[in-house]
Amino acid sequence: MGLLEKALQFKQEINKKGKETLIDRIEGPADTEFEKSIPAEENGSPSDTLKVQRQSHDEEKLQDKKEKKEPEKEPAGGKVLMEEGPLGSEDEPEPEYIKKADYAVQDQAETKNDNIETNIDSDEESTYTGKPDKKFQDFLILYEIGKEIVKARTLNELYDVILFSIMGQIGASSSSILIIDSNDTTVFKIAESRGITIKNKKISFSSDTGIMNKITSSREIIDIEGFSNNQEYQDEYYQFISIDARLVCPLRYDGQVYGAIVLGDKITIGDYTDEEKDFIRAVSEIAAIAFEKVHTISMMENDIDNYRNEMSYFSHVRELQDELRRYASLSHYRETVQNELSGLGVMSYAVFIEDYVYDRYKLVTVEEEDLLSLDEDDFFINKNSSLSSLVADISESTIIDEFDRMKSIKDAFGDNRIKKMTLFWLFPMKIGENLVGFMLVFKLNDYSEKERLFNRISATSNLLMLNYMGMESQEHRFDQYVDVVLPVYKRIESEVINASRLNIPVTVVLFSIKNFKRYMNTFGNKKTDELLKYLESTIMQRLSDTDFTVRIDRNKFLLILPGKNKKYAVPLANTIRNEMVQNFSTRELQLLITFLMAEFPEDGDNLYSLLDAID
Repeated sequence: MGLLEKALQFKQEINKKGKETLIDRIEGPADTEFEKSIPAEENGSPSDTLKVQRQSHDEEKLQDKKEKKEPEKEPAGGKVLMEEGPLGSEDEPEPEYIKKADYAVQDQAETKNDNIETNIDSDEESTYTGKPDKKFQDFLILYEIGKEIVKARTLNELYDVILFSIMGQIGASSSSILIIDSNDTTVFKIAESRGITIKNKKISFSSDTGIMNKITSSREIIDIEGFSNNQEYQDEYYQFISIDARLVCPLRYDGQVYGAIVLGDKITIGDYTDEEKDFIRAVSEIAAIAFEKVHTISMMENDIDNYRNEMSYFSHVRELQDELRRYASLSHYRETVQNELSGLGVMSYAVFIEDYVYDRYKLVTVEEEDLLSLDEDDFFINKNSSLSSLVADISESTIIDEFDRMKSIKDAFGDNRIKKMTLFWLFPMKIGENLVGFMLVFKLNDYSEKERLFNRISATSNLLMLNYMGMESQEHRFDQYVDVVLPVYKRIESEVINASRLNIPVTVVLFSIKNFKRYMNTFGNKKTDELLKYLESTIMQRLSDTDFTVRIDRNKFLLILPGKNKKYAVPLANTIRNEMVQNFSTRELQLLITFLMAEFPEDGDNLYSLLDAID
């Protein structure tokens, strides 16, 4: 059976059920102008006449086909005339077979005519209305939309498919998508909108309470108009009205809400029907699944990119370290730091390193433009300033908000410099509990990637400061003038100042080996070195965390005991002296060690008066 026969048989079965097929609804010449031109007979209708004509037409076609298949006969001999070809006379079929085939063709044609007539009769009795199945059509549309949603690879593609699909099928005046804020999971913000221009781009909705809480905790579509007369939700209601919200449907998948679809009023007459709401809900469920997939893919791609960038940057840090080590000069150091921070997008910064001699944090480098005029003013920060105390209390890289209101920063930099700052990032460097330096960042070129930039500066700040300290120590080895006494006196003075502020005593003890030169001449340098090392070890074993000692001469050691008076210092000094004498005195030489002490504020109210008391 050919395709036409199958189609005709299918049409006949549908017509018998009282329905109409697509073929019946197609208008052609037979159903329009041509059919109207046929005159009606006395006992028949135009359609009856048409039926007879169609039947006659089919019979004529069948007869033509039959005549073409019959071979031509010779009038005289009765032999069949055939065209010459590759087959001979022995290959010709017998006439009996030809007759049987001829009769078979004729029977088949008559059967087809009967079927055609029957189908035409069935068409006359058809009562099909011609209306398609709407639920089936909606299912097909939803299926096609679902395919497009699932194919989305990025969030922007997903937003486009969702918004245009719903607006096109439902006829909403506008549509928007709310997503969770990356900085606060309880806040929803607008990701994309169609059909409306939202002026306030920072508008957000909290899911902790109010209408948004009802949306995220519900699986149903929420009609915003239901809150119009409720005073409790008035503020949030008008927020939704400002984005042309009428219906809000959550994007929920596997118990988690990823966002919500917001629709405006319909552009056609009437309200949203239940079928349309079901359609919106179905699209939302598919969109939530796709959103979870796209969101996961996006996060994985971002993690991979961040990992690659970080690995690349760590490799760059190693190259930077090699560059800083290549030349041990301050000019090269400043140039390298300027290039590095400028490449990161830092417009204004300052690096400070502890100055032991003058008890302050000195400025070692700034940007080439020196926007805050720090370098030209020989700027520094005293160690006893409130800003130094603030930095010393911070153990890790920190972003200081509202820095322009902090007194410690205002006292250090002044109002004019603070007006030129747009931020205040602090990167301290500590060795143990001691603050040895810090970097400050005041201004950036680009604020769109602050978090990434903050992490990168944090990773390089200690490297930059440690390199400077190493370079400085190397330079001081060859200085023409080296002052080792002043740093010691500065440290002692800071303890005295601190004791005065806390109203506590400070005791200074001076140990002196009186026969040091004779001991060296008698036992030699090696034995003398052992004596000094043992004395150092004995003193260190008996000091508390706040105490410290310094060697100020070949044979003199100074002990600083904050918070301790003479009553504590005398037994300590006697113990140290007795142990040294007992271990290093011999028959040839009796070791002679003495000590003197002074207490603040009893014996002196400043560093130099205390030193004079024990000299």
